[in-house]
Amino acid sequence: MAKAKTRTNSAAPSAKSPAASATDHPAGRPRSGRANPQPLTHSKPLRVRNKAEAAAMPPPDPNAILLTEEQAATLMHLSKYTLLRWRHDRKGPPWVQLGEHRIGYLRSTIDKWIAAQEVEL
Repeated sequence: MAKAKTRTNSAAPSAKSPAASATDHPAGRPRSGRANPQPLTHSKPLRVRNKAEAAAMPPPDPNAILLTEEQAATLMHLSKYTLLRWRHDRKGPPWVQLGEHRIGYLRSTIDKWIAAQEVEL
């Protein structure tokens, strides 16, 4: 008869204190899900290369903002599929082709298009 092999685990769990088990990780890092995790911080503060030039720059024009398809749909309270259908039918606000599969909308053109849709009674 063959003898049955018994497995012994050389790295069997040992009795540790509860405080030591909070950092019980194979790489020595703390486990996730701790009660009080440390906040993430940047190692270096963000800097402006030329402060005088940055101060002289005008604030960005909110109407020159390029919106994604989803952002434009949300702005107009529409589905992105409605915008897709309108583009296919060549109606709706003008769009910008940003790549082979990427569409954008300028905020200013959306505002102009909405103003042009106003119906006078």
